[in-house]
Amino acid sequence: MALRALAAVSVVLLCSGCFGTWRQVKSEHFRVKTDLSSRDAIYTTKEYEKLYRGLQTIFGPAAAPRTVIDVVLFADPNEFSRHTREGFSGFFNGAGTHVSSAPMIVAQNMYIPDGPSDERRTAAHELTHLFMRTAYPGDLPLWVNEGMARYFETLLFDGDELCRGSVDTKLTFALERSKKRPLQEMWQWSRYDASEKETRADYANAWAWVHYLLSEHTAPFEQFRGALARSENPRAAFDAAFAGVSGLEAGFDAYTKRDSFPVFTRPLPPAPAPVLTETLMSLADVQLFKASIALHWENAELAKEELRAARELGANGADLLVLEVAAKVRSSEWSELLGTLKGHPAPETLMPAVLELGREQGVKPAQLMAAVEELEQTRPLDPSTLAWKSDLLTSAGRAEEGLAAARKAAAADPSNDRAGAAELLALARLGKCGEAQEGYRRLVDKMSGHSMGTSSQLRRVVAAINQGCSSR
Repeated sequence: MALRALAAVSVVLLCSGCFGTWRQVKSEHFRVKTDLSSRDAIYTTKEYEKLYRGLQTIFGPAAAPRTVIDVVLFADPNEFSRHTREGFSGFFNGAGTHVSSAPMIVAQNMYIPDGPSDERRTAAHELTHLFMRTAYPGDLPLWVNEGMARYFETLLFDGDELCRGSVDTKLTFALERSKKRPLQEMWQWSRYDASEKETRADYANAWAWVHYLLSEHTAPFEQFRGALARSENPRAAFDAAFAGVSGLEAGFDAYTKRDSFPVFTRPLPPAPAPVLTETLMSLADVQLFKASIALHWENAELAKEELRAARELGANGADLLVLEVAAKVRSSEWSELLGTLKGHPAPETLMPAVLELGREQGVKPAQLMAAVEELEQTRPLDPSTLAWKSDLLTSAGRAEEGLAAARKAAAADPSNDRAGAAELLALARLGKCGEAQEGYRRLVDKMSGHSMGTSSQLRRVVAAINQGCSSR
C-alpha cells in the first residue's frame, strides 16, 4: 500500500539543528524528550500524534489517556539499554514516575519514514497499552493485553483511512516455529518468560488468538471487551460472551494456516494540524529523567550516578530530593531513609513517595504505618499521606477507620485520586457494594491521570469488589 505524504504541521521552533542535544518537542498529547536531531524529533512527534488519533478512533475518545504522555527516545541504543534492559526495544510505564503522574513511553531510535518499521511498531505497541489501561481499568489477562498491543502495533494510514490487521512477518514466522497454544494455556500465561524463545512464542500466540477472535468472532469479542471496560471478571466475561460459540480451537488452527489474513479499513475523522513547540533541555533535567528511568528498572546505582551528576550541574529542587529518596529505598536503606525524613524541613512532602517505594521494596505494612504515625505526632498529614494511612488501616482489617481517614483526605483535596481509591477499597471491604461500584465508575471517569501508585490501588479495589460483592 502506497502511503501518502504527511499533512503539513504548524511548528513553533525555539531551536533547530542541534543534533546530539537533548530537546523537548511538545504537542497536544505528548512531550517528546530526545537527543535525536531537531528534524527527526519533530517528525517523530507528528507520528505519535497520528498514532494517537488512530487509536482514539478505534478505542473511542473515552479511552484516551487523560493526561499528557511523556515519550523518551534515545538516539543511542546502547544508552537506552544501559538505563533499561538488554534486548528491549521499548516499554511503557502507565503509573508515571516518582516526580510525575504522566504516563511514560521509553524507546530507542526513531521512525523510519514511508511504511512499517520496528520503531513504528514499538511506538504503536506501547501507546496501545496506554489506551487499554484507560479503556480496561481492571486486571487484563496477559494474552489479551499483549495480543491486542501486537495486533494494533501494525496500524497503517493511507490518507484519511486507517488500516488494521496487517501482519508482521516476524510474528507469523515465530508462530510457525513454535507450538500453537490452546486458549486454556493462554489463560494460564501470567508472567513474562526469561527465555527469549519462549517470549517470542508467547507474544506470537497472543497476537494470533486476538487476530482470530477480532476477525472471525467480532461480536462476542466486542461483548468481552465491553465487560472488561466495566472491570468484570475477565474469565467469566469471556465465557459468557462466547457461550454460544463452538469449535474455537479448530477454528484457530485453521485460521493460522491461512496464506493471508483479513485487513480492515475505516475512515479517520478530520483533525486540525497540530502545533509543536521545541525547546532545549538543561543537562541537569536530562540527568533527572534518566535517573527516574533507571529507578523504574530498579537500577539504584545508575540512578545515584545520574543524580550526583544532576547536583553537580546545579539541580537542587524537589524532584532531585524525591529521586534521591527513591534511590535510597531502592538500595533497601529503609532505616537511613527514615533518618533523612526526620531531618527534612518538610517531611510530609516526601512521605507519599517514601511509602510507595517502601511497599515496592517489601517493607512490612506495620513499619509503613509506624512511619505515618510518627509523622502524625509532629504535624498534620497531607491528603496523600492520609490516603496511605487509610489504605494501611483497611488492609489491616480496620476498614471503618480506613474509611474515615479516606473521607478526611478526600474532603481536604477532592481531586486526590489516591484518596478516592482508598475510600472505595474501604467501602468494598465493608461490603457496601453499591457505593463502591458507583464510586469506582465516577473515579475512573474523572481521573486526570494515573498518579504514582493509584493504578495498582485501583486494581486492588476491583479485586475487593469482585471478591466481596459478586454474590450480593
